[in-house]
Amino acid sequence: MVLPPERGEIRTSVPKRFGKVADKSILIIFNCFELWYHYIMFHTIATLNAEHHIDIVQDPVDRKIYARKEMSVYNREVYEQLREMNIKGIPRIKDVYTEDDRLIVIEEYISGQTLYEMLREGAVEKERILDYALGLCDILIRLQALKPPIVHRDIKPSNIIITSQDHVFLIDFNAARKATGQGKDTVLIGTAGYAAPEQYGFGASYPQADIFAVGALLKELTETTGCGNRFWNGIIRKCMEMDPKRRYKDAAALKNALLRKSRGDYVPPGFRTGNFWHAAIAAPVYAFLIWIAVTVTPEGAGTPALVIDRIYFLLAFMITIAIPFDYGGIQRTFSLCRSEKQAVRFLGVALMTLIANASLLLLVAFIELVLMK
Repeated sequence: MVLPPERGEIRTSVPKRFGKVADKSILIIFNCFELWYHYIMFHTIATLNAEHHIDIVQDPVDRKIYARKEMSVYNREVYEQLREMNIKGIPRIKDVYTEDDRLIVIEEYISGQTLYEMLREGAVEKERILDYALGLCDILIRLQALKPPIVHRDIKPSNIIITSQDHVFLIDFNAARKATGQGKDTVLIGTAGYAAPEQYGFGASYPQADIFAVGALLKELTETTGCGNRFWNGIIRKCMEMDPKRRYKDAAALKNALLRKSRGDYVPPGFRTGNFWHAAIAAPVYAFLIWIAVTVTPEGAGTPALVIDRIYFLLAFMITIAIPFDYGGIQRTFSLCRSEKQAVRFLGVALMTLIANASLLLLVAFIELVLMK
């Protein structure tokens, strides 16, 4: 079978001596042949989304399954670049062509569920949110490393696919553009609630626009699964700053913050951020509290009671530090600590700390009472 030449090569293949009329005629013939080739070659198996004109097709040559998408709003340059780059975490683009002012994209079919579907079914596990966020950051890091960077501009649950192996894929680049820094976004292309303020015409879309959308995504995921805490809220708040300059400067900076989350839940307060001065202050404080706990000697206490009292002081110190600093995400177990109102959260933390210490005291008193009998 003779395959049509690449679209970019058609014009150069026509001899100049044929003239402009012949040049246009031959170009039309090749374009018609190209369209006919795609319709014949890619056999439609099923309609995946009729509203958005997405079909599942099969190439009879390699027998592989692809997704065929028709778009009326698009940036062809972005898809052409993605086709050349073959970026991990983005469906591989097999072909790109136009038909009646619409862009047709043949891309790798990714089997899995969108985050939107998973949220609707309650299938998102809170333990996996961090992995999904890190996977998404890795994709954005690759896009932002391009020259110029590509800004997706429509990151939302329905545009993220999670495979059965928990691999993350970012799809639907019809709203994407290259971040050249030229001109403002005059038309909102994106989704309300996820689109950054600059996408409403307040400025040009830079990589920070995608950071805003990731923050909105994390907000929905953490609120839906009930795993929001001080750390997540801090990440989300910084991602969704109105001023792009106050957000994480890029996906790499956001990933580093998320990695601190992965090791920070169970790292003692003062050592989570990796800041030298925080650690320098925390270390002697912990040493002093431990020294008090192991040297305290209540008057008249025998050996068993002495050991219990020292353990009590050590645990009391640990509780008083762990709860206010949300060690291990412990605050999410107490409803008041998850309130959106800061005053209520403060009250919840204080009450939770008081209840925990009182319970520990009662437990120690009961143990000592049993030992005295």
